Amino acid sequence: MRSANPASPVEQSKFEAAKAAFFLSGGKVDLIEGFKFEPRPARIKPVISEQEIERRAFAEKVREMGKDMGQRDIAAALKVTLDKVYQTCKQFGISCKSGRGRKSGSSGAFSIDPEVDAPMAERLRAMAEIGVTKGRAEKVLGIGSHRMSRLIGTYGIEFKRARS
Repeated sequence: MRSANPASPVEQSKFEAAKAAFFLSGGKVDLIEGFKFEPRPARIKPVISEQEIERRAFAEKVREMGKDMGQRDIAAALKVTLDKVYQTCKQFGISCKSGRGRKSGSSGAFSIDPEVDAPMAERLRAMAEIGVTKGRAEKVLGIGSHRMSRLIGTYGIEFKRARS
Protein backbone atom coordinates (compact mmCIF):
# COMPACT_ATOMS: atom_id res chain seq x y z
CA MET A 1 0.00 0.00 0.00
CA ARG A 2 1.08 3.51 -0.68
CA SER A 3 1.29 6.13 2.01
CA ALA A 4 -0.28 9.57 1.86
CA ASN A 5 3.09 11.11 0.95
CA PRO A 6 4.28 9.37 -2.23
CA ALA A 7 7.90 10.55 -1.91
CA SER A 8 10.17 8.37 0.22
CA PRO A 9 12.68 10.10 2.55
CA VAL A 10 15.50 9.40 0.06
CA GLU A 11 13.54 10.95 -2.84
CA GLN A 12 12.54 13.88 -0.65
CA SER A 13 16.20 14.59 0.23
CA LYS A 14 17.18 14.43 -3.49
CA PHE A 15 14.39 16.89 -4.27
CA GLU A 16 15.55 19.30 -1.52
CA ALA A 17 19.17 19.10 -2.82
CA ALA A 18 18.04 19.87 -6.38
CA LYS A 19 15.94 22.78 -5.14
CA ALA A 20 18.91 24.25 -3.18
CA ALA A 21 21.19 23.89 -6.24
CA PHE A 22 18.61 25.73 -8.37
CA PHE A 23 18.44 28.71 -6.00
CA LEU A 24 22.27 28.85 -5.53
CA SER A 25 22.79 29.01 -9.30
CA GLY A 26 20.61 32.15 -9.48
CA GLY A 27 17.26 30.58 -10.34
CA LYS A 28 14.13 32.19 -9.09
CA VAL A 29 10.47 31.19 -8.94
CA ASP A 30 8.02 33.21 -11.00
CA LEU A 31 4.50 33.57 -9.70
CA ILE A 32 1.79 33.22 -12.28
CA GLU A 33 -1.47 35.03 -11.76
CA GLY A 34 -4.52 32.88 -11.33
CA PHE A 35 -7.88 33.20 -13.00
CA LYS A 36 -9.61 36.55 -12.62
CA PHE A 37 -13.39 36.44 -12.60
CA GLU A 38 -15.04 39.11 -14.70
CA PRO A 39 -18.82 39.14 -14.74
CA ARG A 40 -20.57 39.31 -18.08
CA PRO A 41 -21.70 42.73 -19.17
CA ALA A 42 -25.31 43.56 -18.36
CA ARG A 43 -27.81 42.65 -21.06
CA ILE A 44 -29.27 45.50 -22.96
CA LYS A 45 -32.89 45.04 -23.88
CA PRO A 46 -33.41 45.51 -27.60
CA VAL A 47 -35.35 48.54 -28.66
CA ILE A 48 -38.70 47.48 -30.11
CA SER A 49 -39.97 49.54 -32.99
CA GLU A 50 -43.42 51.08 -33.05
CA GLN A 51 -44.36 48.78 -35.90
CA GLU A 52 -43.41 45.69 -33.85
CA ILE A 53 -45.48 46.95 -30.90
CA GLU A 54 -48.49 47.33 -33.21
CA ARG A 55 -47.97 43.83 -34.67
CA ARG A 56 -47.84 42.31 -31.18
CA ALA A 57 -50.98 44.21 -30.10
CA PHE A 58 -52.78 42.99 -33.24
CA ALA A 59 -51.62 39.43 -32.50
CA GLU A 60 -53.07 39.67 -28.99
CA LYS A 61 -56.42 40.83 -30.40
CA VAL A 62 -56.41 37.91 -32.82
CA ARG A 63 -55.45 35.49 -30.01
CA GLU A 64 -58.36 36.67 -27.84
CA MET A 65 -60.88 36.64 -30.70
CA GLY A 66 -59.58 33.25 -31.91
CA LYS A 67 -61.01 31.57 -28.81
CA ASP A 68 -64.54 32.15 -30.09
CA MET A 69 -64.19 32.95 -33.81
CA GLY A 70 -62.67 31.60 -37.00
CA GLN A 71 -60.12 33.47 -39.09
CA ARG A 72 -62.72 34.70 -41.59
CA ASP A 73 -64.88 36.13 -38.82
CA ILE A 74 -61.89 37.80 -37.17
CA ALA A 75 -60.86 39.39 -40.47
CA ALA A 76 -64.40 40.71 -40.97
CA ALA A 77 -64.65 42.04 -37.41
CA LEU A 78 -61.27 43.80 -37.52
CA LYS A 79 -61.81 44.97 -41.12
CA VAL A 80 -58.52 43.51 -42.36
CA THR A 81 -57.72 40.94 -45.01
CA LEU A 82 -57.97 37.24 -44.31
CA ASP A 83 -54.33 36.91 -45.40
CA LYS A 84 -53.19 39.33 -42.66
CA VAL A 85 -55.04 37.30 -40.02
CA TYR A 86 -53.67 34.03 -41.45
CA GLN A 87 -50.05 35.32 -41.50
CA THR A 88 -50.38 36.66 -37.94
CA CYS A 89 -51.70 33.31 -36.72
CA LYS A 90 -48.87 31.51 -38.48
CA GLN A 91 -46.14 33.84 -37.16
CA PHE A 92 -47.32 33.95 -33.54
CA GLY A 93 -48.54 30.34 -33.32
CA ILE A 94 -52.17 31.29 -32.76
CA SER A 95 -54.88 28.72 -33.33
CA CYS A 96 -58.40 29.92 -33.95
CA LYS A 97 -61.68 28.14 -33.62
CA SER A 98 -62.69 26.29 -36.76
CA GLY A 99 -64.73 28.48 -39.05
CA ARG A 100 -68.28 27.65 -39.92
CA GLY A 101 -68.66 25.52 -43.02
CA ARG A 102 -69.59 27.65 -46.00
CA LYS A 103 -71.36 26.96 -49.24
CA SER A 104 -69.26 27.67 -52.31
CA GLY A 105 -69.70 31.20 -53.56
CA SER A 106 -72.09 32.33 -50.83
CA SER A 107 -71.66 33.98 -47.48
CA GLY A 108 -74.21 31.84 -45.63
CA ALA A 109 -73.32 29.07 -43.24
CA PHE A 110 -73.51 25.48 -44.41
CA SER A 111 -76.21 23.66 -42.51
CA ILE A 112 -77.64 20.15 -42.26
CA ASP A 113 -81.42 20.10 -42.55
CA PRO A 114 -83.06 16.78 -41.58
CA GLU A 115 -86.27 17.73 -43.43
CA VAL A 116 -84.34 17.94 -46.70
CA ASP A 117 -82.12 14.94 -45.93
CA ALA A 118 -84.90 12.43 -45.13
CA PRO A 119 -86.59 12.44 -48.58
CA MET A 120 -83.18 12.42 -50.29
CA ALA A 121 -82.14 9.42 -48.17
CA GLU A 122 -85.31 7.57 -49.29
CA ARG A 123 -84.46 8.26 -52.94
CA LEU A 124 -80.90 7.03 -52.32
CA ARG A 125 -82.20 3.86 -50.66
CA ALA A 126 -84.48 3.18 -53.66
CA MET A 127 -81.60 3.74 -56.10
CA ALA A 128 -79.37 1.39 -54.07
CA GLU A 129 -82.05 -1.33 -54.21
CA ILE A 130 -82.36 -1.19 -58.00
CA GLY A 131 -78.57 -1.35 -58.43
CA VAL A 132 -77.64 2.26 -59.33
CA THR A 133 -73.99 3.08 -58.54
CA LYS A 134 -73.00 5.72 -56.01
CA GLY A 135 -71.52 7.97 -58.68
CA ARG A 136 -74.66 7.80 -60.82
CA ALA A 137 -76.87 8.49 -57.76
CA GLU A 138 -74.77 11.59 -56.96
CA LYS A 139 -75.28 12.90 -60.48
CA VAL A 140 -79.02 12.18 -60.53
CA LEU A 141 -79.59 13.88 -57.17
CA GLY A 142 -77.13 16.70 -57.91
CA ILE A 143 -75.19 16.32 -54.64
CA GLY A 144 -71.50 16.12 -53.82
CA SER A 145 -69.54 13.14 -52.56
CA HIS A 146 -69.27 14.53 -49.02
CA ARG A 147 -73.03 14.88 -48.65
CA MET A 148 -73.50 11.48 -50.25
CA SER A 149 -71.14 9.88 -47.71
CA ARG A 150 -72.89 11.66 -44.85
CA LEU A 151 -76.33 10.47 -45.97
CA ILE A 152 -75.12 6.89 -46.48
CA GLY A 153 -73.54 6.84 -43.02
CA THR A 154 -76.43 8.57 -41.23
CA TYR A 155 -79.24 6.51 -42.75
CA GLY A 156 -77.33 3.21 -43.11
CA ILE A 157 -77.77 2.89 -46.87
CA GLU A 158 -75.69 0.17 -48.52
CA PHE A 159 -74.77 0.29 -52.19
CA LYS A 160 -73.58 -2.86 -53.93
CA ARG A 161 -69.85 -3.03 -54.56
CA ALA A 162 -68.62 -2.58 -58.11
CA ARG A 163 -67.40 -5.76 -59.80
CA SER A 164 -63.64 -6.23 -59.73
